[in-house]
Amino acid sequence: MNEQAIAGLLVQTTSPDAGIRKNAEKTLVDMEQHGGFTVMLLKILEQSNDKGTQLCAAIYFKNTVRKYWEDGPSAGINDGDRNSIKAHLLTLMCSMSPHVQRQLSEAVRIVGESDFPNQWQSLLPDLTSKLGATHDFDVIIGLLETANTLFKIYRDAEATDELHLKLKYCLEQFQEPLLNLYKQCVMMLDQNSSNPQMLAKVLKVLRLLTRIFYSLNWQTIPEYFEDHIGEWMELFRKLLEYQNPAVVHDDDETAGPIELVQAAIFTNIKLYANKYEDETRQYIRVFAELTWKLLNRTPDTMRYDPLVIIAIKFLTALVMNMRQKVYFENAQAQQEVLQKIVIPNLKMRECDYETFEDNPMEYIRRDIEGSDSDTRRRVACDLVRGLCRHFEDQTTANCEQYLAKLVSEYSANPAGNWHQMDTAITLMIALAVRRYTVVGGVSELNPKVSIDMFFNTYILPVLSSNDVNSQAVVKADAIKFFTTFRNQMPREVVIKVLPSLAALLRAKSFIVHTYAAQAIERVFMIKTPPPNIKYVYGQQDLEPVFEQIMVNLFEILESHENGIENDYVAKAVMRVLTKASPQRIAGITGAILGKLHAVLVRVCASPQNPKFIHYLFESIAALIRSSCKVNPALVEQFEQNLMPSFQEVLQREITELTPYVFQILAQLLELRPGGPSAGYLSLFPPLLRPDVWANRGNIPGLVRLLEAYMRTGAQQTVGSNPQQLEALLGVFQKLLSAKSTANMSVHLLIGIVEFLPPDIYAKYLTTVFQLLLVRVTQLNSKAFAQAVVSFLSVLVGKHGPQPMQKGLEGVGPALYSQIIREVWIPAVSAIKSNTDRKASVIAMTRLLCESPELQTPQNREQCWANLFIACLTILEIPAQAEALETAEEQLAVLAESGYSSSFAKLAYAQNEIRDSFKEIQDPRVFFVQSIRQAQAQQPGVMNDLIKLALRDKPNFAQIYEAYCGQIPR
Repeated sequence: MNEQAIAGLLVQTTSPDAGIRKNAEKTLVDMEQHGGFTVMLLKILEQSNDKGTQLCAAIYFKNTVRKYWEDGPSAGINDGDRNSIKAHLLTLMCSMSPHVQRQLSEAVRIVGESDFPNQWQSLLPDLTSKLGATHDFDVIIGLLETANTLFKIYRDAEATDELHLKLKYCLEQFQEPLLNLYKQCVMMLDQNSSNPQMLAKVLKVLRLLTRIFYSLNWQTIPEYFEDHIGEWMELFRKLLEYQNPAVVHDDDETAGPIELVQAAIFTNIKLYANKYEDETRQYIRVFAELTWKLLNRTPDTMRYDPLVIIAIKFLTALVMNMRQKVYFENAQAQQEVLQKIVIPNLKMRECDYETFEDNPMEYIRRDIEGSDSDTRRRVACDLVRGLCRHFEDQTTANCEQYLAKLVSEYSANPAGNWHQMDTAITLMIALAVRRYTVVGGVSELNPKVSIDMFFNTYILPVLSSNDVNSQAVVKADAIKFFTTFRNQMPREVVIKVLPSLAALLRAKSFIVHTYAAQAIERVFMIKTPPPNIKYVYGQQDLEPVFEQIMVNLFEILESHENGIENDYVAKAVMRVLTKASPQRIAGITGAILGKLHAVLVRVCASPQNPKFIHYLFESIAALIRSSCKVNPALVEQFEQNLMPSFQEVLQREITELTPYVFQILAQLLELRPGGPSAGYLSLFPPLLRPDVWANRGNIPGLVRLLEAYMRTGAQQTVGSNPQQLEALLGVFQKLLSAKSTANMSVHLLIGIVEFLPPDIYAKYLTTVFQLLLVRVTQLNSKAFAQAVVSFLSVLVGKHGPQPMQKGLEGVGPALYSQIIREVWIPAVSAIKSNTDRKASVIAMTRLLCESPELQTPQNREQCWANLFIACLTILEIPAQAEALETAEEQLAVLAESGYSSSFAKLAYAQNEIRDSFKEIQDPRVFFVQSIRQAQAQQPGVMNDLIKLALRDKPNFAQIYEAYCGQIPR
């Protein structure tokens, strides 16, 4: 392995020849964990003159750091390489081109997130020193981008003593240079007023400095910033007033450098107005007036959207504040806010209509997803709600005047004035909604607004129109109105609207049929309020429209409109499959499977949309779950249809799909009557190869599949083949070595000990315990300690204390009682899963009754007595609601937070909750009866131990007596 060879491989990863590209990628993956690899990548950056090679090396370096750094030196980058990287990375970054700088800056962030400042104390002094020593603005920008990414961790972070110590360190190093550089740059704007190239760089620096200000001030207002607040506010004021035609570009869609700086400043003053009101009260009026002037002079073109959006957000923050609402108490001011800010920013612009027609997924993302990129419309709606907070009567009356005017103009000429109705519906939603979430919908309304009247008069006729293709924007708005207020709609109205929504699935407009699909999907997630939560609409409501909905949804999926994979439609398919009668689904499984498989074949050829892929596989999992529940023999039909595509995915290593394939295979294997077939058994050995586990995205799905093998065929695989068992333990060791997969490694151990007798794996237990104890110490993680206790619980619960005791004694004398005392007892009470709690009680009961070692004088108080109390403690914890219906909750999280490129668990591929002790219904009965049996065998010893455990613990004594009284002998 040398720099020249690695550089050649990096170039080959960009080859158009798939064979060359894949071979290069595989070779590099094999090299990644070798000592010196990452350092060689930095040497390539330093020595290569080829910009393409440099960029490839920078990207690969960044990705390797992301892959291995957090998991510590044992996972792939050793201590020597780590120290070398931290010593040279910042200096190297400063000497690179901007494209390479960005990659290395991200690498600094990744390393810094793990090591800064405690294990990388030189970073900030070096960065500050380099800032002060250079006049090269490209270098300054690179350094500030790095600082900006480092300091972002203080935004939205939970306030802890450790966090404040780190922040204090950063402030001491950076707060003064930040203000000094800011002042210099503001002065440079005048000095370079006719030099657009220089102005662009200075403004970029100012924006980065402004964002750093935000990060350093998010937790609390630091003393230095409070002392210099006048200087900062004056600098911000100057920049909000700054205008210079020299840096105004012709692009109407992209924000210019001045607007970006001003938007960042508004973020800062909004933060100060919200969190540090007393310190900033004297400045608020000045900024409120500046905001008003800026909003009135700013055009409605897209380039100004970020600036207008944050400026309106600032006004909203003021109007919602009890002490700052004074600026809006005047009736004329409220009227002008609606007339000059709200209504103009609610209107659909030409560019918005173009997005509606030409880029529908982007329009949807902005309109209904609550995406990070706010829109003028959304913040104008928020401003209306802000006005309603303190001025609800007047705001409602003012808005209703506008609504009457808008709907009157629409009614006079619907074809020509459709945009008036679009504005009216948007304004009505803004006015009527008090509380709303993307998943749950509206939970509180403005009581002074009648949504029923508006719906019946204006929305229902649009939804019921026979022409599904007319006035697409208004139809989309009408569907959105219904979806928004679905919780408030009477049941008879929803049932009446469902056929209209089914018909609207046939609309040519991408957005109309997508909104219709979303509306149908959301209807079947409506729940009754607490405490008796249940779904309002079910099988009987779906049945009359089931066929029409499914036919129309699959027509959309099959049309593959403009090459777009529509995840809303895929999600609607999934929802209908989960809400329809399993008997109905089982009767048409072949037809549905054929259509889903055709879509899967297309996705295999060109995977595009991760959310679509997820809901496609959720649909397949839901179909398997429903139909095989009625007829288990259908498993074979699924295997015959899906296996060719699954084999293609695995052979071609389609990384976007492999995690899902493993989960579906696990689901089918667990549902298969008679256990694993010869095909499944032949697939098992390749799953244990190290290269299969190289892609981290595959690991959770692979673990799930191996668990399924253990559950259905442990004896046929590792139980009868020592080489396979050793290979499986090798996988365990690999997963254990990485922090991100350590918990999953324990799942494999649980599968082995739950389904196989100890004689098969006894000789490996000492090594397993040795590895586990090292990681317990290294990770110092409560979650990992709980995972280890869950493993020990299954081992002891199934096979008694002897395998655990013998294995630990092989590691060291007295470890058995020490682990129970220092690991098991502290961790067990925090275990959340009902079935894991049950397993722990069963295991601890067996320890109490079957382990003489714990009854000795040196262990009876610290081990036996504390185990007894731990059992009572866990038995008293109320059982949590734990059912497979929480699949809906898993998917709700996906909807709220957005799809993550990391592993996404299939909610409907979980066949049952893992319960290692199904045969024991009530762990309290097992506990009491086992203790009674032990008392009968050694009455004096056990009675003394129980008295010792309950001494000075009257509450636990009462609990134990109650159990004994409730459970018959």
